[in-house]
Amino acid sequence: MTIRILLVSVLITLSSINANVVNITSKEIFDRHYMSDKPMVTMYTSKGCMPCKRMKPLFYAAAEAITDITFAILEVKSRSTFGFHPEPTELEVLTKAIRSVPTLIFSHKGKEVKREHGLMNREQLNTSINTFRSTT
Repeated sequence: MTIRILLVSVLITLSSINANVVNITSKEIFDRHYMSDKPMVTMYTSKGCMPCKRMKPLFYAAAEAITDITFAILEVKSRSTFGFHPEPTELEVLTKAIRSVPTLIFSHKGKEVKREHGLMNREQLNTSINTFRSTT
């Protein structure tokens, strides 16, 4: 019984953490937020990226605390360099200029304002976000 309550508590906590982060799954979702008047921070990540896994909880915590910015996550899928490749998907086109993960892109009204690469600790992430907030 105690394990069940703990599990439900963890699931509720995780779902509330994710509630303030937009999961970019299509170009339409991306464009709607990217072109809006609300500033946006997009974290480009990958499933196998350990620095991304370490940084995501910090990103979610920032999204929970800061409501005047849209926080979004877009998962980059790696493509093999060998063999035949079909036309890239619309999400692959959005991630074309991403050279490493994690990458944060700060944008406002359809324009990229700044870009940061690599793992950040809580202080570095908050400083970067607050610097961005002060310019928008």
